[in-house]
Amino acid sequence: MEIEFINASNQVAGGAVAGQLILQPKEDVRIQASSVSLHWRTEGRGDTNEAEVSKVDLGALGDLSSRDQRRFAFELPIHPDGPITYDGTLIRVIWEVRVHLDVPWGWDKKQVFPVRVVPRGGV
Repeated sequence: MEIEFINASNQVAGGAVAGQLILQPKEDVRIQASSVSLHWRTEGRGDTNEAEVSKVDLGALGDLSSRDQRRFAFELPIHPDGPITYDGTLIRVIWEVRVHLDVPWGWDKKQVFPVRVVPRGGV
């Protein structure tokens, strides 16, 4: 599982994280539900916070063969007033795209992809 981002370097607050989810399973698998979501979270001293900003449900993808590669386009809006990415000494604000594939009667597939959100107008 990988993500091909349209703008790989920086995502702009008030814009959107857009790209394609690329699935090429190592073994045949059935996906009964799937989603791509955008989150931010804090790490560091003090309380931690986390929020889901936007989510796209891709639905049931059905049977995926290990011989096939499938692509699914997504666009996740970023709220203009949300926090920007910050890597400080006492606190960090981390943005990430999370992919969840629901496998019936098996271990769900989950993966996290970091993204960098900058203010409109650049850093």
